[in-house]
Amino acid sequence: MSRHTVSDLFERYLTHLERRRRAPSTIRCYRSAYARAKPRLGAIPADRIDLADLCELHEDWHETPVLADRTISYISAALTHAERLGWRPIGSNPCKLIERYAPKPELVPVDRETLVKILDAVDDLVAAEEIDLVSATCFRLLVFTGARLKEILTAKWSFLDLEEAVLHLPKAKRGARDVALPDEALAVLAHLPRLGPYICPGRDPRKPRVEVRRAWAKVVRRVGCRGLRRHDLRHGFATALHEANVPLAQIGELLGHRDPRTTNRYAHPRVGRLRGEISAVLRRRSA
Repeated sequence: MSRHTVSDLFERYLTHLERRRRAPSTIRCYRSAYARAKPRLGAIPADRIDLADLCELHEDWHETPVLADRTISYISAALTHAERLGWRPIGSNPCKLIERYAPKPELVPVDRETLVKILDAVDDLVAAEEIDLVSATCFRLLVFTGARLKEILTAKWSFLDLEEAVLHLPKAKRGARDVALPDEALAVLAHLPRLGPYICPGRDPRKPRVEVRRAWAKVVRRVGCRGLRRHDLRHGFATALHEANVPLAQIGELLGHRDPRTTNRYAHPRVGRLRGEISAVLRRRSA
């Protein structure tokens, strides 16, 4: 019998996430999920937890299907880590056999034309005063930078480096990174009043905007692209650059990916130097 319990595994994996510099909010989600699972699974040896244990847990939480699915995913990550540690046999993770309650949302293809439609819809809705300027700014920056929603919502004016044309993000999803700002993004920022420390302030200008869901729903209806998510803009950004023959290594740099296979062997390009590639590809209206 293994001397390592599931509780031991959870703590070990949380430490691993911290060392990998995962975002504090991400670690909190994992910690919360493990706290919910520990009363049922914590005392089981890590190499003995099986499909029956996990199915029972998943089924007991059927009234909160999203939470149940997410918890199984977090447990799965820990069990895969146990395989790397030698605490479980390779390929023994039973979570992959558990049928989730809610299927993952399908990715809506976003091409350059769709990005243009989104920007036009944002312009129209602002002109009609159906969405506010902060929401519009958020959506425009998502299109022009490929950044994550939270990165834009929590960005401060103090992060803005006009000389390098980048946003210096001290705490992105996987640590500090720079977001390149093409001319279109700089123009958006230039016309935005500075009401507080955040580029996208909330009702209290001292705090960031928390959510833009309602405004986004109006954009989606105007574009007529059902199921379009804000995160799909990030995929569309990458697709547009890829179709314009921008090297994958540079796209990964712009998106803040840390896959070592995309790292330049001889030089690590500064993202500010890549902003011209974005402007050339994401021109809103061709001549």
